[in-house]
Amino acid sequence: MKQALAPRRQTSLATRAILEKLLTLPKVQTFIERAKKEIKPHRDRQVELGQRIAKLKINDQKSYDEAATLYNEIDRYREDTLELVQPLVQLTHTLWSGLTSVRKEVTDEADKNRTALVLKLEPWDRHVREENDRIAREAQKKADEEALRVRRQREEDQRRADEAAQKAQEEADAKRKAADEAAAKAAQTDDPAVRKEADKLQRQAQQAEARADQAEVVSNVATSVAQEPVEVQPVTTAPLFQEPANAPIWVDNWKGFSDDVMATVRWLFGLPTNAPIARPEHANLIIHDPQQLDTLAKAQKDLMNRIPGVHSKNERYAKQKGR
Repeated sequence: MKQALAPRRQTSLATRAILEKLLTLPKVQTFIERAKKEIKPHRDRQVELGQRIAKLKINDQKSYDEAATLYNEIDRYREDTLELVQPLVQLTHTLWSGLTSVRKEVTDEADKNRTALVLKLEPWDRHVREENDRIAREAQKKADEEALRVRRQREEDQRRADEAAQKAQEEADAKRKAADEAAAKAAQTDDPAVRKEADKLQRQAQQAEARADQAEVVSNVATSVAQEPVEVQPVTTAPLFQEPANAPIWVDNWKGFSDDVMATVRWLFGLPTNAPIARPEHANLIIHDPQQLDTLAKAQKDLMNRIPGVHSKNERYAKQKGR
């Protein structure tokens, strides 16, 4: 890209160098200083006349005639100055007008090209945004469905763990009861078989209680997990369409417009839409401030269209990134 732009840049610099030889800032400043030098005598005469006017006292015919003479001298010296400077002022004005006209030709073409390109880009850009939004919505929907599945699975795990814990506790309670009854019976007899059976039931009760404790721990963990929030991030995939690095940024530019002043007036004062206006010929006395209309449009956007007599429009424009 740099190699492609190099010849154009060299040409621009060469053209600028030629123009600077014709008109440079030092040359302009030198010209202005010379003009000041040539005009100085005329300015000094005006200063002198000002001093004479400050001392002048008009109290008789002679002083009055002297004042009239001074008036004529002011105009004469002024005309001499204008005769000297005016042609040069006209030349500089012609130069300024010509250069700004040249600049305007380029900027007008650039603005026209930008507008044409924006009109071509905007529909596709809108399509890209809508398609990428659709992809994002589908990803979010899948994430929500997965979160719901995980939540239901946790609830099911908790239910099963609670049932298992309850069943294990009931089994442990039953074996503990049988063991206690066997121990009481063994304490009342010397029969080795009874004592052996009591020891067996005691071991079984202890094992059942250990299983019940373990099942309760599993139930508590399942309850804790079920109460935790489920966070499933949407699967991020590349958008269907990628914007170029130098793609323009679309900027909202809401503008307000007045369509029917009388309709807005009727709406403001709560009058029926067909209520007659006493002096419609003076409707031009009611002015919609364009700046206020734009401010309202930026604030309300599409909602502004609900107000009779006015409407809003988003005149979006493209702005280059980084500018």
